[in-house]
Amino acid sequence: MKTVEFETELSGKQTLSIPPEIASALPRNGKATVLLCIGMDPDDTAWRRAAYDQFLRDDLEEVLTKPQTPRDMPPLPEFTSGGARVDLANREALYDVMER
Repeated sequence: MKTVEFETELSGKQTLSIPPEIASALPRNGKATVLLCIGMDPDDTAWRRAAYDQFLRDDLEEVLTKPQTPRDMPPLPEFTSGGARVDLANREALYDVMER
């Protein structure tokens, strides 16, 4: 899960404004869970920001700089399809087989 944090002003409307730099980093479609923190104590906000910054300095750096060790992967499965029943280059014949 990827988290994004930003501040926005509440305007009494049913929509929230997302800052352009945040919006450009979001996927074009999909679902997101929104968590609103309203009326937070400024001291709590400062503490939360400091904890997040500490995470970025320590933990994230460790994750990003940790060497990736190659894993042994199982072989890909093999199968036989019983042979082609139609020439895939012949579009009309392919449509005929698909409609059966």
